Amino acid sequence: MRFAFFVARRYLCARKGHAFISVISLISVLGVAIGVASLIVVMGVMNFAQSIMQSTLVLYATGEMGLTSVQYSITMSVAGAGAVLGGLLGPVLDKGVGFPRIMWVAVAVVVPLIAAILVWRSWWVLLVALFLNSLCGLLVSVMVATIRQRVVPIDLSGRVASLQSFVVLGLALPLGALASGLIAAWFGLRAVFLVSLVICAGLAVATVPVLAPRRLSASLDQLVAEA
Repeated sequence: MRFAFFVARRYLCARKGHAFISVISLISVLGVAIGVASLIVVMGVMNFAQSIMQSTLVLYATGEMGLTSVQYSITMSVAGAGAVLGGLLGPVLDKGVGFPRIMWVAVAVVVPLIAAILVWRSWWVLLVALFLNSLCGLLVSVMVATIRQRVVPIDLSGRVASLQSFVVLGLALPLGALASGLIAAWFGLRAVFLVSLVICAGLAVATVPVLAPRRLSASLDQLVAEA
């Protein structure tokens, strides 16, 4: 670790004759830091919205939709199968399709999936929506982890991974569960899904233009080059 900081200091704090190189190095470091931070923030917001929806899903499915306990158990199994499939397909699609297209589709498709659950109170619609939602969620997680490993120096990868876990597991999920309970108590169960829908729609509007395959591919190439 001391050697890594020595090298970083050597190139960031250059002598007078190499001040321009020092500025370029600083810009490169800031570019990587901002890029990784942006990915972590997107993951945090997505998991916050997902936590809002899923925390009271059992109440909505059994109360509003009238599902039996067996039907709900099958629903959760199907959602789990989607997550497993997403984890398995992640490395394959990363090589064949590419991270930019996967991220673009995964973020954009969440909004219509939540809307479908609200509009059509059908068990089959719920099965398909949760399956695809879990599949897309795991694909995004795998892709973000892959990009993080590519651009973050190995000496700092553990700290960055810990920061991402703290943002997702320590902040987004528990705060989403708390918000879900409060919204359901004050405004009803359907309001929970509406809030989750609005958050995901806002995230999609803010990030989908940035996640356009060509633009994101160019940004990632630049990040990898700077790293």
